[in-house]
Amino acid sequence: MKNKEKVALNPDQIHIKNLTIDDCGMKDGAFATLMDALVRQGKLTSITYINNEFSQQSVDALSKILGNSAATGSQDQQFQHLECLKLGNLKSGNQNCPGRLIYELMVAVDDHCLKNPLKRLKLQELELGYGTPDFGFDPEYGYGSVHCISKQFEWNPGLLELDISHSKLLPGQLSSLMAALARQYTDAAGNSPSKMMM
Repeated sequence: MKNKEKVALNPDQIHIKNLTIDDCGMKDGAFATLMDALVRQGKLTSITYINNEFSQQSVDALSKILGNSAATGSQDQQFQHLECLKLGNLKSGNQNCPGRLIYELMVAVDDHCLKNPLKRLKLQELELGYGTPDFGFDPEYGYGSVHCISKQFEWNPGLLELDISHSKLLPGQLSSLMAALARQYTDAAGNSPSKMMM
């Protein structure tokens, strides 16, 4: 058998579009490192990350993906933006992922939704009810992640699917979300494609 020559791998030839990491025991730093590598490709359109560790490094790396903010100079215009983000049952050490981290991620989702709108967003078994006055108060939606999700209905009419099943909401937050969704249907004269699963 002839020895096969090793071919150097060109990052430009690696185009991962859909990434699923489910219950792999992946740590926060490893996930962040993987995201930092994939953002340079600019081809990732779907991320599913479930039953793994999720801390500050992961939030920062996903925020970069959402904003397509890789340091690639003139290649930025070739980037495909993330369309689907599914997160579920995430941990920080031995504890449930803090609601503060989910809020920070949702701020990034809102910040980039006009340029890079998501079509599908899943936030399952997460602390969505977390809120603190430090984050600012909205008289209708309250604090934190629920406020950000509600803004998605207003700013991102292309959102096709939202799954917040088994998430911990504070009293009144669910009704606020439903009211925001109802307003979107009204504003779009019944033409909005959004669907909500809880």
